[in-house]
Amino acid sequence: MISAELPDNEEMRLLDLSTYHLQNPGTEIEFDQLSELLAQYFNCPIALVTIIDSDRQWFKGKIGTTETGNSRELSFCSHTLLGDDVLVVEDATKDERFFDNPFVAGEFNIRFYAGAPIVSTEGYKLGTICLYDTKPKKLSGSKKKALGLFSKQVTKLLELRKNNILLHQRAQEIITLKTEIFTRFIQRQEEDKKEIAFNLHEDFAQGIAASLMILQIAKPTNKESATLVSKAIEQLKEILANIRKLSYSIMPQVTDWVATDQLILQFVNSIATAYPFKITVENSGNVKVGSKENALCAIRIIEQWLKVLLKIKTVNNVHINISYVEQFIISIEDDGSKENLINRKKEVFESIVYDRAHAEGGTVELSVSLTGRNLLKVLLPLTKAATLNIIET
Repeated sequence: MISAELPDNEEMRLLDLSTYHLQNPGTEIEFDQLSELLAQYFNCPIALVTIIDSDRQWFKGKIGTTETGNSRELSFCSHTLLGDDVLVVEDATKDERFFDNPFVAGEFNIRFYAGAPIVSTEGYKLGTICLYDTKPKKLSGSKKKALGLFSKQVTKLLELRKNNILLHQRAQEIITLKTEIFTRFIQRQEEDKKEIAFNLHEDFAQGIAASLMILQIAKPTNKESATLVSKAIEQLKEILANIRKLSYSIMPQVTDWVATDQLILQFVNSIATAYPFKITVENSGNVKVGSKENALCAIRIIEQWLKVLLKIKTVNNVHINISYVEQFIISIEDDGSKENLINRKKEVFESIVYDRAHAEGGTVELSVSLTGRNLLKVLLPLTKAATLNIIET
């Protein structure tokens, strides 16, 4: 048996081959179908679409064998890679390269072989399409040409596969970039909100509080003045309460460890009157602590989704549930009309609910609840610290 030499461009050939992600066991349906067509057209019991890596030949499409591949050293196809044309072995027992090959001298009893190289668009031979038979036979000129044409079709299939891989990679890169950009945007937005809330509380609220103190210690000269001062005090108290409420709405005062269910409850209660539908919130879990990041993310997601529901005129009731089952789970049910899930998914993306959850490493699910209501479920990972806290609890 004479093993084939390595092609002169072996290193570059293997590099090109790696871009197709084919160096693994297992066939693919389009190549299996092509193998079946080859076997019928050339009247051979075995037909293969193969890929040859550094030391092994993989069968990516096959008919007539249960093997997934074999050693490159024993492969007929490794000889095909050394030429540009179809390689035909009419009787392997009479060919010095193959007469003592285990596939010829052993139980497989191979006699006939024909293979055409699969050439990439870069000009590298990646593998072959090939035929085997246990009986010696010849291959006419027209059949040789046909086998070469079949190999060109495999090249086109591989290029489509490669393009799909590149498109998928590009899509993942875009998603990653989008997430990074959005995460930075969210961080800047939270910083801006924190500054606004601080200014509302420290500058405006404290200024009004000081004015209140002055009015309260002032001594009105008559009953009419006293009445005006009292009225001014009440109005300033109301303004102060509204500013503090607005400050909390913009940036909830969250410490590193908080009772998140209570925080969310307070937030929802502070904004509920701004919506025409009834909003309820509950915690169905046993644990009542979560991270600062979980709390803020939950509040912002609820805030965004309520704005979406506001546009749906048929919503009368919204129920928010938070729970902890290895993840921080926010479930928002509404009794609005049963809209197409595709439209709802569009709303998720347009309302940046998905981006907010994805930036935190979470997922978003849309479905119909057991009670027949529309359900948005957001699953967020608990931070390491939060997880430890839950375990200790």
